[in-house]
Amino acid sequence: MAIKYLDRMTWADIKAEMENGCTTVIVCFGSHEQHGPHLPLGTDAFFGDSIGEGLAGRLDAFLAPVFRVGCSQHHMGFPGTITLTSETFQKVVYDTTQSLSRHGFEKILLIPTHGGNFRPLEDAVKNMGAIEGCEVLTFTDLNGLIERMYQSSGERGISNGQAGIHAGEWETSMMLALKPNLVKMNATTTGFIGEFAVIEDRIFEGIHHIDKNGVLGDPKLAAQGRGQTYVDDVVNYIADNLY
Repeated sequence: MAIKYLDRMTWADIKAEMENGCTTVIVCFGSHEQHGPHLPLGTDAFFGDSIGEGLAGRLDAFLAPVFRVGCSQHHMGFPGTITLTSETFQKVVYDTTQSLSRHGFEKILLIPTHGGNFRPLEDAVKNMGAIEGCEVLTFTDLNGLIERMYQSSGERGISNGQAGIHAGEWETSMMLALKPNLVKMNATTTGFIGEFAVIEDRIFEGIHHIDKNGVLGDPKLAAQGRGQTYVDDVVNYIADNLY
């Protein structure tokens, strides 16, 4: 099924598709932040591109442009990172949903593809209240998604610590599948591979306090062949758990 990209269509084309019954739109929220010395700062936004396409194809929905800057205060210890405050992020979410609902979209799916966006996105949806004639849904189960990815990587001989949750085996394999020319495998460094509880306790103090290179996991183990499988796993888990 061809993806209906909002930014590649005319308003007349969009109107015609909506009149034919397509009234769902997907908006992904990525980030512009460090991903170790081997991955580009746009990694989470590139994930948004791919995950959004997968969801749009599965759900027969329009795909809005990815928001490529998010809430990344905990990555500001590394050059190039750009962050929004939670308040600014929530205003962006509000204005976006108001714009789309005004034009008759009946279902708006807001998808975070960066861990730091989950809580502010959930808060934004709660704070905006109901929109008459429009259902706004977001994906909030970050821990469930992490467990699903640990299961997927574990089936391929990768431990939870090696898979990591930021610039580790899991994310690096995905980028090798999506944007291999932007991955510097010769610059990979093994990052923090300890208990996930340590990450939960300390990450929002600044990821550099956990690993000096900003890596949680072991990207040295990444493989392009596993990357698309991981992307598909993420798409399927999100599609099955939207609420």
